[in-house]
Amino acid sequence: MIDLKHTVKYAIVIPDGAADEPIAELHGLTPLEAADTTNLDWLAVNGRCGTVSLTPPRQPLAMEAAMAAMLGCDPQENSVAAGPLMAAGLHLPTDPTDWIFLCSLVTIVDGVLIDPLGGGISTREASRLIDLLNKEFGAAEFRFICGQDWRHLMVTGREISVRTFPPHSFVGESVANAAPRGRDSRQINDILRAAHELFADHEINAVRRDLGESPVTDIWLWGAGQTKPLPDFREQFGLTVAAVATDPLVCGLAGRMGWKVVDVRCQDGYTTADLDEMAAAAVALLDDCDLVCVHTACADRAGLAGDPAAKVASIEAIDRQIVGPILRRLRDEPDGWRMLVAPTHATLCGSRQRIGGPVPFAVSGLGVEALIRQPYTERIAEESDLHIARGHQLMEYFLTVR
Repeated sequence: MIDLKHTVKYAIVIPDGAADEPIAELHGLTPLEAADTTNLDWLAVNGRCGTVSLTPPRQPLAMEAAMAAMLGCDPQENSVAAGPLMAAGLHLPTDPTDWIFLCSLVTIVDGVLIDPLGGGISTREASRLIDLLNKEFGAAEFRFICGQDWRHLMVTGREISVRTFPPHSFVGESVANAAPRGRDSRQINDILRAAHELFADHEINAVRRDLGESPVTDIWLWGAGQTKPLPDFREQFGLTVAAVATDPLVCGLAGRMGWKVVDVRCQDGYTTADLDEMAAAAVALLDDCDLVCVHTACADRAGLAGDPAAKVASIEAIDRQIVGPILRRLRDEPDGWRMLVAPTHATLCGSRQRIGGPVPFAVSGLGVEALIRQPYTERIAEESDLHIARGHQLMEYFLTVR
């Protein structure tokens, strides 16, 4: 266990997907550069910026692994699969022998993945499509469970040997490039084809087309695995910890690592309406917890929707509604505080894809010496001399830097 001073308060804000590339519509700026982020910039100017690689080099982005690394868990030494984590976040009863897939509702046109969010389908609409899948496969060994908006689950009691790929890495590409592979891929591909036929003329899609919305044409199965134990954060670092999130996958991961979880049920789409509630929960938790982490995906969803203006607005809302209140609460601490801000991945508005690689972080507070005094942006972070190559080591750096 790492020996830490327990009178210091720690906070982490994860604005997932906030990092991006320069965008012509933003006059060549990234959304982070274009956004008015008074609080984020204060943290960077009065602390340090750098980059962290939460995805290993030459490996595709696995959001669940990147998030595990952010929480100090080495995903290369621990089994981290998206399906079981989301099931845990939804508090679903599953058996340790179950193989659990994420089942995303997507839009595929002429063999090309057009929309990994299924046109922003609501959970209410999605539940009817999930019911349809269960009626089709009810007598088989697969069952479908309704989750949240476009993300759901498929569960089977037998081992499935198949390699799958996350949809967010293949937007605008032929789905043939991401076809499931391996011993049981034929059965998985048969399920995908059957779902496509079931959805083709469904009344939900007819209504969505009439409204000019993208239909849900297919399911995308990925992130399969079994429920495995993960290291307990409290035992590793000796802190009382709590996480505030809307994403059931993040809630499941944090809960499995021993964090107290406050699950703020988000609105459909990439609304920022939940941010005030999340900040209030985080501020209250700091009274009794040593470390509080807040995860929000609104900037990520705006990026996946290819909406630069909405992404800028989301980043500004995160700065104003989450970072600001938490920072003000921390600065009242008599024995000191420390705060970390970092996304786990970049989400590119231009390609509407999530990508791995180094992402910018800022850390400020007790014992953190300000050096270059520049705002929080991708460029400033890249130009700094602080680069953490193994993502899970960021947590220890944040907690112990002197």
